[in-house]
Amino acid sequence: GSVFLYIMFVLILVIPGLPAYSAEVQPIKLPIVEVTASGNDGNFPENTLDDDLGTRWSSQGLEEWILYDLGSTQEIGYLGLAFHNGNQRQSYFDVQVSNNGTVWETVLQNGVSKEGELGLAAYDVEDSFARYVKILCKGNSVNLWNSITVTHIYSPTADGQLVLAEL
Repeated sequence: GSVFLYIMFVLILVIPGLPAYSAEVQPIKLPIVEVTASGNDGNFPENTLDDDLGTRWSSQGLEEWILYDLGSTQEIGYLGLAFHNGNQRQSYFDVQVSNNGTVWETVLQNGVSKEGELGLAAYDVEDSFARYVKILCKGNSVNLWNSITVTHIYSPTADGQLVLAEL
């Protein structure tokens, strides 16, 4: 009888209080409250927020930019980016951050999209605290078009893994 009571005690009172352990690191995706850009060709900057690889923001030229406002200062560790025609060309870009939208710090210089990646890929940036994230686009390996289909901004994970949210 006492063994049964002990087992019931463990099952009912002890086990539910133990923290659940998960080996899988969860991404910390930051909410974006507004997006603007230096220009567009009818493919608007808001399209980068819909998690749809079939829509995009596009603007032609060097130094074209797309700017994300996180609404308040957040810790930024990496980006998830998907580029239009990413399986046919490589896109070139810098990532800059700012607290006031005026003074910018470069946290990724001379970024190159992952070769052959049509979907979302992770891009590590220097960890920083900022409200604004700007992607300064520099064309691609075929022409001077800049086209991003999806953008995610993430806080660093505890172990430094670059984990992406599903589209």
